[in-house]
Amino acid sequence: MTDVRFELRPFFGRGVHGRAGVVGGVGRVTVEVVRRKKSGRAGPPQSDVRVSGDGVPDVVYQPLWTSRPTIRNARLSVGGAPVRLAFNRRAVRNEARGLTFEAAGRAYRYVAGKGGWGGTLTRDGVVVALTLGKNPAGQGMSSFGEVTGPADGTDLALAALFEEVDTLEITVTGAVTGVVHRMLTPRVSEAYPE
Repeated sequence: MTDVRFELRPFFGRGVHGRAGVVGGVGRVTVEVVRRKKSGRAGPPQSDVRVSGDGVPDVVYQPLWTSRPTIRNARLSVGGAPVRLAFNRRAVRNEARGLTFEAAGRAYRYVAGKGGWGGTLTRDGVVVALTLGKNPAGQGMSSFGEVTGPADGTDLALAALFEEVDTLEITVTGAVTGVVHRMLTPRVSEAYPE
């Protein structure tokens, strides 16, 4: 499929929310954030992000020790195979801080949009760009996508996944926010050196 535009509209339910829409050439794609039951007494309840649909592989994103899906401390699997995520945390531009990973035998790069809203997934010859905009039906913000190149279901599933993951950490804004947060709330070992 080449040069396709699509929209993923938000939906809300009890214990689940996400985005869903019909993508030309692939069919219906659903991104769900499902709240997991706590595994013990410690820690907040956690949420899994799952992508499913007619022509897309099952993609599961499981954050560890956080209540909302974030980049740090998470597991990603595409079609049951684990995927390792990496980014340059010392970079000073969003493009340089982008996620790099390999899934289904292909190398990908995901660059978050300004302030962590929207983003662009790229691989050789394929670009899937997503932006947030007002939902024509009213409630919430829709994700509007544009595909350039011969994309398949894996490309679309991965791009759609990051719409429900907090990607602020891979932006310059997130880096600055993190530095300020660490200065204001130091760890015990940093606050009281021996």
